[in-house]
Amino acid sequence: MARPFGTKIIETPEELWNMFQEYLNSLEVLKMEVPHVKLGTVIIHTQEPPTMEGFKYFGSNYFEIKGKDSVTLSNYIENRSNSYDDYYVIVTRIKDYIYKHNFSRAAVGIYKESLIAKQLGLSEKIIQTVFTEQPLFPDRRIPKLDVSQNHSD
Repeated sequence: MARPFGTKIIETPEELWNMFQEYLNSLEVLKMEVPHVKLGTVIIHTQEPPTMEGFKYFGSNYFEIKGKDSVTLSNYIENRSNSYDDYYVIVTRIKDYIYKHNFSRAAVGIYKESLIAKQLGLSEKIIQTVFTEQPLFPDRRIPKLDVSQNHSD
């Protein structure tokens, strides 16, 4: 049965925050070998990096498992229709958490810096401008020979 128009599947911002906490708890713990100056190679256990895309995917699965309609967290996160203004503070908190978590771990070398930089929008953007210059030796045009004229001897 479809839900009535105007009702929200995630009824409160707190419910969205609780869902985000469940998403964080669902992330896999990774074993990573990290070089250490004095100890050599050390194995650390760290959580896989949280992402907004991963959270959106988690949200769609979350409600299917609970037997509710499939939800699109993009509606709550992007708020294009201004129907989710009361979720703005929680969405901002979630984005800040993801940014700080991933940035701090990339800064100390736990996560791959280049991947996290792209994910956080910190990667370098190169703008290339091409200027065409005058050629060093300009083409010398050879006049065309008009062969249409009949020459008589």
